[in-house]
Amino acid sequence: MNLLSIKQYNVPGDELGLIWVLPFVGMLLSIAVLPMVCPNLWSKQFGRISVFWSAAIILPMGCAYGLEVMYYELLHAVLKEYIPFILFAGSLFTITGGINIGLKVDSSPIANTLIITAGTVLASVIGTTGAAMLLIRPLIRLNQHRKTKTHIVVFFIFLVCNIGGSLTALGDPPLFLGYLMGINFFWTTKNLLLPFVIMTVPLIIIFFNIDSFFHNKEESSKKKCSTSDCCAEGIYSKINIDGKINFLLLIMMIVAILLSSNYNTDIKFVLLGICVTLEETLRNVFFIIISLLSLRLTPKKTRENNYFSWHPLSEIVKIFSGIFITIVPVISILNTSLKGFLSKIIHVTTDISGEPINHIYFWITGMLSALLDNAPTYLVFFHIAGGNPDELMGPLNNTLIAISAGSVFMGALTYIGNAPNFMVKSIAESQKVVMPSFAMYILWSILFLVPLFLLVSYTIQ
Repeated sequence: MNLLSIKQYNVPGDELGLIWVLPFVGMLLSIAVLPMVCPNLWSKQFGRISVFWSAAIILPMGCAYGLEVMYYELLHAVLKEYIPFILFAGSLFTITGGINIGLKVDSSPIANTLIITAGTVLASVIGTTGAAMLLIRPLIRLNQHRKTKTHIVVFFIFLVCNIGGSLTALGDPPLFLGYLMGINFFWTTKNLLLPFVIMTVPLIIIFFNIDSFFHNKEESSKKKCSTSDCCAEGIYSKINIDGKINFLLLIMMIVAILLSSNYNTDIKFVLLGICVTLEETLRNVFFIIISLLSLRLTPKKTRENNYFSWHPLSEIVKIFSGIFITIVPVISILNTSLKGFLSKIIHVTTDISGEPINHIYFWITGMLSALLDNAPTYLVFFHIAGGNPDELMGPLNNTLIAISAGSVFMGALTYIGNAPNFMVKSIAESQKVVMPSFAMYILWSILFLVPLFLLVSYTIQ
């Protein structure tokens, strides 16, 4: 089939009104409210609830714009976005689940702070998802005997799953998109270092003091970690690592992502009416192969010691299917930029002389990234700001800082703001850590993050 003859049947975003956003809002409210109000219903039926909200978009789209448009948009969302996301998240989940880091140290505020700090730095090297999946299990295991540990996971999400990924293009998907658009690889290291410090130093200090408070209240936390209560079965030295082969697989995965994004073969073919590239296909196939290798090469005992289960990934697969489908009209509206009903919001990013208002860019990019996929949000505002990498690294440097910091930092505001947030929550809950509801987590983030966001926005005006 001639690729030039393949027609794209996109929903016209400039024609969509507020009603098309309601299924996405309904999906978010279901995630936020039902686990708190009807926990049994949510735990048993969240997959069906996701299907319901997906149908609330798919059926009206088919009626209003025809089956071809509905078919194209649904398959495009599934093949080009959802499946690559699930394969990426699933591969990291599988690989890191085969790495057992045994720590025979005291479960102390100093130890917890050092682990979270290390993860924050590591996030810019192997990405927020990679760092989060690598360290969340040993951190939970180290503190499993503690009564109060919710705050440990919440601050882990703040720092390791989000803010830590701001220093290189590998750290978070929006920054990698900027790199592909022509932004220098180390631009983020130089220009986001100050916002990174403004966010991380106070949060680490706050975490240490909160953890010290709860640690000192618990008599059990004064006991030294023993093999039976803090570590998985087995005898460990200070630090013992099982499943080391998975580190090699993790490196191979990062290399595969870089190669697929930087080398264009110009080879394309049609899959179910959707044009896909050879490099995308090879990357997705590689994710499957590397996951199977991890399962094959990792001793079963290592995963058992990690309390590994597929439930967190299953939850991600079902819930994010609804998110990726219901978000289709929202992204279409955003992509119309100044033409859609969100044009009034976008117009406030410039003053009467046409100059960008950087702190407004920071807040709008950030708030949308907290609810939507931060990668397309970054891309939309990148183009609204002109889309010229030389200008954005030159006279509009602060505007690009605002867009980059907003899209990366404010992913921490909600559980769905960045991919690893919900995965960490699911892993923590599977290991009996009581996590805040969707709404309560937002209150946590408002209390600890928003004051620092205000400080960051002041520095980039």
